[in-house]
Amino acid sequence: MPSEVRTITFKQAEVVSALIDYRARKGQPLPKGKLFRFSAEANPGVHVALAIAVEGEDRLETFDFPPEQLGASLVMFCMKNKIPLPSRDATKGLQVAGDCVALVVKLNTGTVILSDHIKIE
Repeated sequence: MPSEVRTITFKQAEVVSALIDYRARKGQPLPKGKLFRFSAEANPGVHVALAIAVEGEDRLETFDFPPEQLGASLVMFCMKNKIPLPSRDATKGLQVAGDCVALVVKLNTGTVILSDHIKIE
């Protein structure tokens, strides 16, 4: 069965923007401040950690985004920015490449018909 695989790579600033929007939409906005540290790791699963120097305070606040939240935030980013994605039935995964995060989307196209008499599934 043929399949389509798309890899959409997000730079650090795009990942942070996606996470800010995600948290705001969930009613849990990130504090205002300066991004102090960004890390993307793939063990176990892809997750992103942020450390924010909170504006007006002398402290760092850290946040960890597990794969489910990270993936949801990147899909929302794509929708908001009109980046086309295959259907909802597509399998989605995450990869880390340096300080970039990639959303890998695989769509199986279905049954292949070789002729009127033979089908391969």
